[in-house]
Amino acid sequence: MDESGSVFVGLLIVFGAVALFGLVRFILRLNRARNARNWPTVSASIRVATAVEREIEQGSLKDEFIMEAMGKRHYAHIGVLTYFYEDSGEQMGEFEKRFRDKSSAEKWAAAYRDREVSIHVDPSNPANSVLFEEDLP
Repeated sequence: MDESGSVFVGLLIVFGAVALFGLVRFILRLNRARNARNWPTVSASIRVATAVEREIEQGSLKDEFIMEAMGKRHYAHIGVLTYFYEDSGEQMGEFEKRFRDKSSAEKWAAAYRDREVSIHVDPSNPANSVLFEEDLP
């Protein structure tokens, strides 16, 4: 096999690994979400609502590969809701949503500050909770 064939095989392996990693991650998240919908709900208070700019990093190998290939860094604008609830003591969780620009993330987050929401709490581990977007008021 010549050098260009080796490079092609190497790239094929890298793309295959990235695709497999993404698929496994997607299935794990989907399974967790499916299970969490059956967890009991409790009331939580959103006490902190912010917008942050975060450099896309290892969470997304595909994005990282594209950024490196293009020689650019890419930033995501994230609205973050931090909620608190009582279940075997005070617990905390976060919900994040990605936006195209910081202004949209800030407006979205501000709309939920000091609001009450229903969250799903893992009965086997009360520190583990999920807030679904459709449960936001």
